Amino acid sequence: MRGSVPFQWRHFHADTHHMNPGVRAGAPVQVIQHGANPPLQMHGVAVTGMGPVVAVRFETPWPGAPGDDVLLVAGDIGARMVARGRLHTMRASIASFEITDAWKPINLRANARFSTYLGAEVRSVLGQSRQNGTIIDISLGGMSVVTATKPGGREVAIITTAGAYSATLPCEIVHTSRGQDCVTLHLKFRELTAAQSAFVRNLVAAASARPGVLEAGREAS
Repeated sequence: MRGSVPFQWRHFHADTHHMNPGVRAGAPVQVIQHGANPPLQMHGVAVTGMGPVVAVRFETPWPGAPGDDVLLVAGDIGARMVARGRLHTMRASIASFEITDAWKPINLRANARFSTYLGAEVRSVLGQSRQNGTIIDISLGGMSVVTATKPGGREVAIITTAGAYSATLPCEIVHTSRGQDCVTLHLKFRELTAAQSAFVRNLVAAASARPGVLEAGREAS
């Protein structure tokens, strides 16, 4: 495999005392690579606890190279942790990742938000109105969208494009902030399909890696 180096098990045995509560060896892990467009993502299982270095077993070999920056999401629903990392070593279907930022719990009510500049169409489910908007930040739990007027009702659909992919994301308005000539809609995602969830995760991964560069689709209507 391109760029592979010998696999070093000693890193992992020495780090088990750094495990975080709620994340364990054997937990499901999603790894998202920042460099690809859209970001590459693969699902695996943790071979070790979530210490400074974590090994993940995939069904197929991780296709990247040592030094790749990634975002790791680990644990079961309701007890997930997220951290930034860097590909360290690879051997067959097992890859190890050096954790470059502390593991943090994922709280769907208080996710870290990342700045974006994405064009979108805002559709009111109740009023059936349509208007252009701009997504100014996004998280795993929701987004903020600037529009000219507040849509009718609490349920809206946000249609946007990033790279070669488009998605329609069902949302609920939880708060609005009024400006001089615009309204900012603070939204939380309603139940998402697997494809919609993957689209959101890709946006968050790209925004967290390179804030301010998510501009594809700004002319969407």
